[in-house]
Amino acid sequence: MKYTILSLLRLLPRKKLKTVTLPPQLTFTNVPFSSFDYLFDGFQNIFDEDSVPVYGPKAKHVIGELKGRGNIESAFGVTKTRGGSMYHQAEIVKCTVMYKPTGGGGDGKMKLIYETDDDF
Repeated sequence: MKYTILSLLRLLPRKKLKTVTLPPQLTFTNVPFSSFDYLFDGFQNIFDEDSVPVYGPKAKHVIGELKGRGNIESAFGVTKTRGGSMYHQAEIVKCTVMYKPTGGGGDGKMKLIYETDDDF
């Protein structure tokens, strides 16, 4: 996602550059369960037991919420969850994870909805 935005900004003339704010949601398609499990392997306890019959490739959907700086940094890395410029700093403080495995009748879509804190 970041590479795509940087590529688009390079095409614009320097004098017409504007600040770009990304929506607080990322959607990935065709994500195999093995990739999803690799990313969230240590966080299986965050997923809602009511909405997940069994955590695995046969589940209909997997929904969970990562809260706290430590959990989010462990899952995604510090450099991917904080950033900014000399004028503005932000970090991700909460991330909702929704996934529909292909084995459970889903399309392999993973959606990450996040909230940021500008005062860290």
